[in-house]
Amino acid sequence: MALKIALTGPESTAKTSLAMRLSASCKVTWIAEYSREYLHVHGNHYQASDILKMSEEYLLILKNLQNVEQTVLLDTDLLTYIVWYKFKYGQPPDSLINDWKANAADFYLLCYPDLLWQSDPLRENPLDRMHLFNEFLHLLHDAKLPYGLVTGSGRKRINRALFFIHQLTDLK
Repeated sequence: MALKIALTGPESTAKTSLAMRLSASCKVTWIAEYSREYLHVHGNHYQASDILKMSEEYLLILKNLQNVEQTVLLDTDLLTYIVWYKFKYGQPPDSLINDWKANAADFYLLCYPDLLWQSDPLRENPLDRMHLFNEFLHLLHDAKLPYGLVTGSGRKRINRALFFIHQLTDLK
């Protein structure tokens, strides 16, 4: 795979809509957030073991992308499962953290929670987004992974993300 760019951050920060727009604008492959697919099939009453199952399935999706020669936009990655697990169940298993570090994106677009929270049957944390954002930020810093902070709304948010992508690639 040429380059993996992951959109990450707390819920309701426009990751999915941003991924779709960036994919269309840059003409690159977009990989949807797997946890939504899983929860639509299995229901939103889940356990810690479900988060680990989702992370395993996500790893299979990444494995299938190994021979892709173009930039890929990931609508979240294993970092989301780590933050989610930690918030709901405490310290995640070392295997999950190790899998993330071994499969980390080349760059992260960290979405700031400066948008109004939008209700969705799969969303749970309207009041904890800043806490969750700080957890994403802390983990990215600790892992010394490159990221750009995506802020603003509408076209400003898209342009901010495009700025970082253009810095990384020749996609214009």
